[in-house]
Amino acid sequence: MMRFGGAAALLLLALPATAQDLSPSEADILPRVLDIAQTALVPGGIGETALLLEGVEGDAADLILLDMADRTPLLVARGVARTGGLAGQRPRLDPLPNGSLALHSEQIAIGRTPWEQSLTLAWRDGTLRVAGVTYMSYDRLTGASATCDVNLLNGAWETVATPEGGTEDPRSGQSTPGAPALADWDEASLPQPCTEALEAAGLR
Repeated sequence: MMRFGGAAALLLLALPATAQDLSPSEADILPRVLDIAQTALVPGGIGETALLLEGVEGDAADLILLDMADRTPLLVARGVARTGGLAGQRPRLDPLPNGSLALHSEQIAIGRTPWEQSLTLAWRDGTLRVAGVTYMSYDRLTGASATCDVNLLNGAWETVATPEGGTEDPRSGQSTPGAPALADWDEASLPQPCTEALEAAGLR
């Protein structure tokens, strides 16, 4: 599996040599490419190319999954990650050793409470689903922080909340399993254990 460098090189080899030779559709799509990864998500296939594109609104990214055999789209999911124009605001894709795909987003560039989020994406029941969520945020001024790790396939979760001037409060538990399709994922929402950890740390 390849990250951006190799996959981008393959993409560029298929394009005209100079910017002046780009077709209108190519010139439109290339500036939107945030990251590319080659994956093996779908059982029985030869692999897929995952493209993360800046959305037309500019503040959210879209993910497109292409079948490597014929380049047909297997999935188009809109607004799956937040993005911005600064370093520390750009989402990325990370193929994982177990065959799943991590979609990482962050806002660590500016603001008092930076955050990072990773969605673990896995192919289940004929579509790409959010199998897990890992989230972290902290307060630059007070040192308060919260982390959470939720497995949406089996419902297991772990959190650590540290309020201002307090001590770490690690917790774990079991919630109702439910891995939503990525196309239905609301990137602005978090699983309840994550929300509770943020509230306990005074970050919500």
